[in-house]
Amino acid sequence: AARAAKEKSAKVAYVSSHPGWTATPAVDAAYGDQKKYLEPMRNTWQGAEGQIWLCVVPSSTLEPGALYLDRTTQRKHVAGPFFTDGWATKNSQADVDAMLADLDALCSKLLAP
Repeated sequence: AARAAKEKSAKVAYVSSHPGWTATPAVDAAYGDQKKYLEPMRNTWQGAEGQIWLCVVPSSTLEPGALYLDRTTQRKHVAGPFFTDGWATKNSQADVDAMLADLDALCSKLLAP
């Protein structure tokens, strides 16, 4: 989202979002009995609310390239003691380039007549 916000049209707000820990079959499969440590879990409607809000709020009120959770911007990259550093979850520019190239190729295949 941060890269698209820099490169794309200002008519579209490019942001990313996190639904919070939401009770879904994927969470059940990934965490099993350990999901109790993620409580309180949101139901699917509560998990979707933030994404729906991002779709309808005026784009001029959003921070381009930001990560949103519960209608507010959040730190994107966390690591270290008390999650105060921001390096461990950050992708290199080469990683981002490769991911976007793969995404472009997939979209081209899906949208081809």
